[in-house]
Amino acid sequence: GSLISLKSYSKDSELYLTVFRNEQGHYLPAITDAGAAPYWRVQKMQGGSRQNGELIRDSDHIRLCWSFADQRGGFRDYTDDVFGRRRFHVPEDEPENLYVKLPFPGFQRSDTADGIAMIMHTEEATKSYATTLNVLPHKEFDNVGIATYGLYDLSFRLDVLDTPGQQELNDFMIYGLKQPSEIVLKDEKRIAQVKT
Repeated sequence: GSLISLKSYSKDSELYLTVFRNEQGHYLPAITDAGAAPYWRVQKMQGGSRQNGELIRDSDHIRLCWSFADQRGGFRDYTDDVFGRRRFHVPEDEPENLYVKLPFPGFQRSDTADGIAMIMHTEEATKSYATTLNVLPHKEFDNVGIATYGLYDLSFRLDVLDTPGQQELNDFMIYGLKQPSEIVLKDEKRIAQVKT
């Protein structure tokens, strides 16, 4: 795999994808603008046509792994600490690596379209599984601070896009589809192509 830092495309600030531990002891992905850049391990998913050890390429399926050993800037830890002080070592009885998972049911409110919640978990397997998580007690759901969730491994497909990422704008399959773009085209030739 490769070691990368995931940074926002924003030119106004240095925003990085990182991990923090919440009060219930769960690790969650988050955005940070403080400290050293966090690092992620890019791991190629098994079952591809290429052999292990080969470079990651276009169209490969990958997953992200956050390893404590790679973090020069540590992580924020809110477990037993309302200030979320930064820790620079692996907490006791914790494995070294965390993997991005999607919980079901999701943590986010189901009546809004605010995105999807993710969690970092120590389970390396890519197969979905059920696990119990510490949660805040809630009368409506009749829980006592523990709930069962299904966790699904999150993977990504790598696709190389031509700058500024609009090479499929004029495909016949999406002809007439309105796709507002926030990307500012500065190349006059490309602007003319998009307008026609």
